[in-house]
Amino acid sequence: MTNNSARSKKTMTPANACIPLLLASLCFGYIPEAPAQEAATELVYVTNYSAFVAHTQQHIANVQRLGRFAYFHWAAEFSSLPPELLNSYLEIHDLAKTADVETLKIFGYKGNKSLGELLYQYYGKDLNALPEEEKIKFKEIINETNRIDNNIRMHFFRAKGLIFSNGQQSPLLKTLLKIETLADVTDRSANPVSEEEFNKEMTRARNFLKEPDDRKKAAVLEAYYYRIIENNFILNRCGRVHLK
Repeated sequence: MTNNSARSKKTMTPANACIPLLLASLCFGYIPEAPAQEAATELVYVTNYSAFVAHTQQHIANVQRLGRFAYFHWAAEFSSLPPELLNSYLEIHDLAKTADVETLKIFGYKGNKSLGELLYQYYGKDLNALPEEEKIKFKEIINETNRIDNNIRMHFFRAKGLIFSNGQQSPLLKTLLKIETLADVTDRSANPVSEEEFNKEMTRARNFLKEPDDRKKAAVLEAYYYRIIENNFILNRCGRVHLK
């Protein structure tokens, strides 16, 4: 990926449906007060912390919609996975970025500011241009976010019996992770806000993913991206998905 590329001309599509909630009070029931930080003048999509929270919640909603579409579009391959389990899992995607401090502490967080607040401080910045001290600080925030997200996911996996006693992943867990990765990478690559957020040109999911089958599936999700995230698809009686 190359940095400092021209911004995409596409317009972000607003959500037309409510975001499904799991642990609603944990995920979206609280938006901390915006930290005192002046937004960069070149930012277009996200210019304050409240907009950053909304963008993150929109990403979560998009991952849910892309994941459900993938599940039904390739129903034969994913037939062993109960749809309710997929829905529950996708609802905790990126929970560490949206949860308040008290919720984060349940999963081992020791900080006084939410991870979302800390991450927002680096939104839209050229990370390569940061002073070395800031690079280290940002890396620590990323590592802590990933650690808490992993704790949340492990709690879910154990509660659902998706990890065997020897620590091995069950086939259902592997399927969940495959669908989540497809949906997450597709939204990050196709969402016009991503280039602003990460201050670099995003590699398309069909080129980023390693497995040939995953690349083919990502190409389909990218081709119908806007129709999918707008929920413009229906299921027939056999569970087959059709775009409206």
